Amino acid sequence: MKKKYYLAYGSNLNVEQMAWRCPRAVPMGTAYIEDYELLFKGSRTGSYLTIEKKAGARVPVAVWKVTAEDERALDRYEGFPIFYYKKEIPCNFDNDYVGALCERMSLFPYIKFVYVAAWKDDGDNTRHSTIFAPGYPATYEEYVMRIKLIQALGLSVCILAQKNFTMDTIEKYYDLGIHYFIMNNDELAVALKEKHDDITLILSITRNLSYTDICLESNDFSMYDSIVLFHWFNRHLDYLKKLPTKYKYTIIPNSTCYYGCRWAAAHWFAKGDTLEEYMKNVKVATDQCFPFTSDLRNTAYIEPENLHYFDPYIDSYKLVDREWPTSRILDDLQRYVERNAVVPRDEDFYNLP
Repeated sequence: MKKKYYLAYGSNLNVEQMAWRCPRAVPMGTAYIEDYELLFKGSRTGSYLTIEKKAGARVPVAVWKVTAEDERALDRYEGFPIFYYKKEIPCNFDNDYVGALCERMSLFPYIKFVYVAAWKDDGDNTRHSTIFAPGYPATYEEYVMRIKLIQALGLSVCILAQKNFTMDTIEKYYDLGIHYFIMNNDELAVALKEKHDDITLILSITRNLSYTDICLESNDFSMYDSIVLFHWFNRHLDYLKKLPTKYKYTIIPNSTCYYGCRWAAAHWFAKGDTLEEYMKNVKVATDQCFPFTSDLRNTAYIEPENLHYFDPYIDSYKLVDREWPTSRILDDLQRYVERNAVVPRDEDFYNLP
């Protein structure tokens, strides 16, 4: 049974309550979250305890080892996702990625999973450039070691399996203790769900579903636990509100791509034998959409402090980009966790005609 580490404060310090909520949880000790303070915040039903960044402060916590069942019980108790919206963050294969994560452990409760591109020989994924990154594993064995290091931190790993993947390939990653997959193959998804009741499948944004696609009764996406919505919905909030509630949805708030991009597939799945050739092929697509992005409203970008417009309709938020340095990835995660008000906008900003 897969284990995670949970940092507890407030009522989850109570051993008797935790034994009732999470009977498999094991207390491991105590720790401090540095540069954070405890705060009470108001909600529709009262107040709740949370933490926010404050230089020089520290929050005492208990460390529990929990199972996936325990985590789900804690989510229900804490009111997730009403109060806590988890983020999906990318792995860029930097050599310092795991070390940098260790320095930002206060963010771990907000991480749903770290998504990692499958090994380069196992199928096709977006952002082919990652295989040219200086820290990209030299061998499959090294690749597996990188995954295990992330898992050792108590974080879940999700494999990007977007194109040309088989059951045997997915099973290989499942055997590594990975139960999250982002994919775009309905038949394979159905087969995986029939075989594994503990697997979580997310429909990739590369499907580029429209509002009509999702609403049509003849279309069935029930084999997926969540649908990553195309950027169009980031600028059509009223349509997002009307999507069928039988599905769960994920959006990407920190992308500055053109919300109506028609060249996304050519950009995402561009390839090349060298980084230079790859960039040349990418440029063919990006030259088409970049002229639209000079106006921020034409992009898919949602400022962290304005996510509250989307919260009631979204299960989680996926952050990009795997081509960024680690510091930028984690700084962006911090911004979207804290949601500090910088550019508050009216809801109409996210509703284009």
